[in-house]
Amino acid sequence: MKQHLSLNITYAILMVLTLLTAISANAKQGAIVILAFATIKLLLVTFKFMELHKAHLFWKSTMIISSLFLFTILTWMIQ
Repeated sequence: MKQHLSLNITYAILMVLTLLTAISANAKQGAIVILAFATIKLLLVTFKFMELHKAHLFWKSTMIISSLFLFTILTWMIQ
């Protein structure tokens, strides 16, 4: 039951982030906000639904570092 509740909460957070992405699309710095939300959603999906939280520390850190690196490079390219 606890696992089921945790997945529902994660799903609700993903839905809220999706709605916030749609709302922030017209903002002045909308692209950066959208990339930030996309990075958060990527990490949520990989850790919860793909069960990366059970993986070795190497894979966890690789996923976090690579997603933050991608976010940084894309943000830098936009500006």
